[in-house]
Amino acid sequence: MGVFRGTSISDRLLFVTIWVSMSLLANAVSEFPVILVISMDAFRPDYIEDCLTPNIARLRASGTYAPFLKNVFPTKTFPNHHSIATGVHPDVHGVLDSSVYICQDGSNSCPNRTLVHYGYQLYHYDNDILPIWTLNQLAGKGRHSGVMMWPGGEFPYGCKKTMPTFSQKWNVNVSYEERISTAISWITHDGTPANLVMLYLEEPDLHGHAFGINSEEVRDQIKRLDKAMGYLDEQLQKHSLEHLVTVFVVSDHGMISLSQKNIIDFNSYVDKSKYVTAGTSPVLQVFPKQGNEENVLTGLQRASQDFKNKFDVFTQNEIPSTWHYASNNRSPPILVVAREGYAFQDFYHSMDDLNIRFHIEPNPQNKYGIHGYSNSLPTMHSLFFAWGPLVKSGVVLDPFNTTELYPLWAHVLNLEPEHPVYSSANFSMLRLNPVAPVQTPSDKLFTPLNRTSHPYLPSSRHHVPGSAPAWTYWFSGLIALSILVVITGIVVYFYRSFSSRYTKGPVIPQHTR
Repeated sequence: MGVFRGTSISDRLLFVTIWVSMSLLANAVSEFPVILVISMDAFRPDYIEDCLTPNIARLRASGTYAPFLKNVFPTKTFPNHHSIATGVHPDVHGVLDSSVYICQDGSNSCPNRTLVHYGYQLYHYDNDILPIWTLNQLAGKGRHSGVMMWPGGEFPYGCKKTMPTFSQKWNVNVSYEERISTAISWITHDGTPANLVMLYLEEPDLHGHAFGINSEEVRDQIKRLDKAMGYLDEQLQKHSLEHLVTVFVVSDHGMISLSQKNIIDFNSYVDKSKYVTAGTSPVLQVFPKQGNEENVLTGLQRASQDFKNKFDVFTQNEIPSTWHYASNNRSPPILVVAREGYAFQDFYHSMDDLNIRFHIEPNPQNKYGIHGYSNSLPTMHSLFFAWGPLVKSGVVLDPFNTTELYPLWAHVLNLEPEHPVYSSANFSMLRLNPVAPVQTPSDKLFTPLNRTSHPYLPSSRHHVPGSAPAWTYWFSGLIALSILVVITGIVVYFYRSFSSRYTKGPVIPQHTR
């Protein structure tokens, strides 16, 4: 080997020892508790079967899970992912749907609203609302966040326009295995290891919309996700992370199937030139044009009656308070919500787009997937399970709210939220419960990270409940490496001593020469 030319065996041995030592240290993880959050879009809890999802079933059983997660209204991708990330409802974070009409001056009403789709504006209703990855990044002291394709994850947040250390925009062409491998590389990064990673997987939502929830195509996507979870488990073990990384797996909503016969077209009751809409079925935001407010509302109410209450019409002050939707200046003057199993006329366009994208032959009997209905419906509920050093093993929780995850993660990571959080953290899943009860009725303000009310809060910044603190892994590793270096030094010393004694050859008496 050229690099060793001219060096002794002992020098080579010492070089290899130092190289191995540095390699081991380079693969170290963050000194903080490490959390990996994975979202599988539209994954219903009842998709889990031992034969269909053996890896998911095994991992769920090895940790903690709930029969379902109570998500937020509307049960759609963008609102729910941002509620998971921020711990607040849509009326607080402002992501009411995939599109909204806004007043540029921030007022409740204006003559000319602007339609906003997915982008920076949609996610910046209130700049004080920070996603968990931004909060973690701002806490500093060696904390680093990674966001892999999470909705809203490619935008800066807060007054400092903070971005995570690692981020990647959504790209459907990147395989699940590649996304997972990248996430692992962020966690094991030798310079800035991430202690929080949010990872998004777009299935079975995409194929569910195109083929319906009971299709073979959806079953194939569920199998694909199960394979990805098995790959994740393998990678955690390969990198010796299974005792350092806690994985939380969630979904944003459920899904049902419907066909063309279940579409409601109310345009015969209301002149479509008199109003505009935002959002998509089964929840439409209706904005009457100036001077047409009464006519539009009356026409929609008459249509609801004639369609035998297959959809509901709400003025802004009639929207159920349990939906946490109305008290927001993006909220529409009229909201129409289809009953479960029905959609509005905009769904025709959705079907056409899906037929083109997935090469589907149009047929009135085709089934398509839909979601967005009331979050009280079991079919709309989402998934939750977790495994790793932070959470208990073999525990089944009562169903809880999706907004309870943010304060839990903030608490474990020793972060102080910069915006009010209205849900208490679900501590019952942790290996070590808080010693004081959380006095936080769900309808009252809750600021979770208070050392007085939460003695469970780690006193050091590197505490992992139920397992050895992360500094002990570093300390143990350094001790092992020190022992290795000492042993190598002893070997080198004796090798040089013996080699210097015998390599000169025997001493031959003068008279024998």
